[in-house]
Amino acid sequence: MVEHILLTPAFKNKIFENKDVIRLTDISYNESVSLILRGIQKYFFEKGLGVTEVNSELGEEIDINSEYNSVHDGLITVRIRKTGDIYFILEGAFEHFLSRQKSCTAYSVIKLFFISKAYRTPTTIFVPLSDEQLITANPGTSDDVTPIKYVKPINQVGQEYMPDSIKSWLTTASELSITPDVWKISSTKKMITTLGSEFSIVDDNLMLEFKGDRRRTLVLKMDEVDVFLTLCEVIYEIADWIYYQSKDIESRHSLFNYQMSLLLDDDLPEVNSIVLNKKLKVCLENSRLAYRYYLSNASKELNKTLGELNKSMFDYLSKIRQNTADLSSGLWRDFTTVMGVMILNFSIKKADIISKYFPFFAIALCVYVCVSFFITASSGFAFYYNLKSTMITWKSKLYSYLSQTEYDTYCLSPLKTAFNKFRFYFLIVLVAYLALVISVLSVAYS
Repeated sequence: MVEHILLTPAFKNKIFENKDVIRLTDISYNESVSLILRGIQKYFFEKGLGVTEVNSELGEEIDINSEYNSVHDGLITVRIRKTGDIYFILEGAFEHFLSRQKSCTAYSVIKLFFISKAYRTPTTIFVPLSDEQLITANPGTSDDVTPIKYVKPINQVGQEYMPDSIKSWLTTASELSITPDVWKISSTKKMITTLGSEFSIVDDNLMLEFKGDRRRTLVLKMDEVDVFLTLCEVIYEIADWIYYQSKDIESRHSLFNYQMSLLLDDDLPEVNSIVLNKKLKVCLENSRLAYRYYLSNASKELNKTLGELNKSMFDYLSKIRQNTADLSSGLWRDFTTVMGVMILNFSIKKADIISKYFPFFAIALCVYVCVSFFITASSGFAFYYNLKSTMITWKSKLYSYLSQTEYDTYCLSPLKTAFNKFRFYFLIVLVAYLALVISVLSVAYS
């Protein structure tokens, strides 16, 4: 494989790589090297990986496809401009690339020479460079989280280093074991910056500030790769617990910081990775227990609040039933009162009233009865319509924990039943009033 040739002693220490170019410098040109470069050029072109350019020490371009010419012997520079999907041959180049990325969301596929199995994050799939299969974009499976909402970088270097996407760096637990060390180190460095309340990078030291009842600082040297390899698994677990196992990120983040402030020693550096790894595991377990306790208390408060809301709902339903009875009896009571007055007084005193004024008096009395009935009935209807409007508003404000079907069953259905009962009595009394008014007018004009 050409990639292996590039990593032979003749080239390895003279190769530079970034995401755009591979450059070989100070290569001694001879006939054997010419043949190797010809193979490299053909391979990169046929695979769609890049275009190869060879220049002499004087900057003259060398056509390596033509026959070897000793006139070009000497030091040469080889430049391969990458094309197609982003890929890396050197682990160091990949590590440098990751250190400068706040997220990998812009890259759906990254090919790597130094891995044998593919692994992925929710945004990117990393595949072997030799994989000839068609690679499709890796769809995101979860909402992204921006850690800047919970962590404050306190210097510019830290701000530039801190990731703006957690899911770009989080591989699944089942795939973590097959990821290369360079990925474990780089992703752990990125994710550990999101766990504290504040962080900064000073003189190549990563400083994490945890705030709880007291402030404690954790200092990690960026070049101590063994530390980050040791912490990788627990950091992944902590980041996943805080940012993706629940939407209550702020509470989990605060609880973890509180536990860390209790567990960290008074001296600033934590250089023993094994001890620190154990402390982080204990802190995670304590945070989980504290969060369960927090949810338990929150659940008790919620149940108390819901109980009060349910009690208020029951009180309002009781008032609806009572008001229905009062309005219905009020309608009937008004009718019987008027009927008694009209029958016992109006008809009896007909002989005492001047005959020409009697019809006017009857009409005025009927108008009074109609207006009185209208006011009483409209008050009842207004009560129900206003209460229905209010209860619909309550659905989104106070009783959102109920489904629409449950709310209709427990709240609106009793109101509708009471309203239908009131309307039934209203129609009966209305018919009785009409009969009474017609009777009075008949008597008045008889």
